[in-house]
Amino acid sequence: MTEYIYYLICPIEKTVKYVGKSQNPKARYKQHISKLDRLNTQKKQWLLNLFAKKLLPEIIIVEKCLENGREREQFHVDKNKNTILNIHNPKKGEKSIPNRYPKNTVYGKV
Repeated sequence: MTEYIYYLICPIEKTVKYVGKSQNPKARYKQHISKLDRLNTQKKQWLLNLFAKKLLPEIIIVEKCLENGREREQFHVDKNKNTILNIHNPKKGEKSIPNRYPKNTVYGKV
């Protein structure tokens, strides 16, 4: 199965804010826009800030994977770890960046 590694780019800062993997990046992009995280994460706050300015994140497909999609996604997470807001890790059950979101921490107000 073919999977694509994609970046969500901040249209203001022109930096990578999210690294993802999907079989259908176009549909996944629509999910990012229409179904915000239930938790009040930094990614959610970033998207709400863009929406308030009538902006949307840009999506760039950076790699097509026929195999090893998780490994390639992890490569891109590591490559962009200084700017991304990912909360998940391609290695199931781990966070992208340890201690980025400590337990019992509240981010902003809803």
